[in-house]
Amino acid sequence: MFRFWIALCFVVVSSSIPSQGFAHSGGLNAQGCHGGSRPYHCHRSPSEMTPSSSGGYRLRCDLGSRSRDCGSGAGAYNASVLSIQLDLQRHCTNLPVGFVDGRMGPMTSEAIRQFQRSYGLTVDGVAGQRTLSALASTPNGRCRLNR
Repeated sequence: MFRFWIALCFVVVSSSIPSQGFAHSGGLNAQGCHGGSRPYHCHRSPSEMTPSSSGGYRLRCDLGSRSRDCGSGAGAYNASVLSIQLDLQRHCTNLPVGFVDGRMGPMTSEAIRQFQRSYGLTVDGVAGQRTLSALASTPNGRCRLNR
């Protein structure tokens, strides 16, 4: 019983002492690290970071960023687009780094068209019911984005 009380006291005391390991000094840099905090520490890998409209860096929208850059409107992050991009990534080779961003842009439209060509679908760049069904199927290995 005595050991229990000693352990409990240790937990209470140690949790009330501020730790330098959790100090934050602002936003994250391109490498996903707090540049001015000591000790210098990182939360994310560089591949998970992207430039923000404010001139700094932020977490990519598809990884759950709450940035204004990921809000609604034209070119904004969209979970449905993200799902389509993830399926395209399974089926198509030669997609660029950062392709999966949850935004419907020209690269996503081109990837949809190439996917439709490789599956013998009507090539219109629109993810309609037949395209979505084909995206849910097993990859056939023929979809390659020409860049």
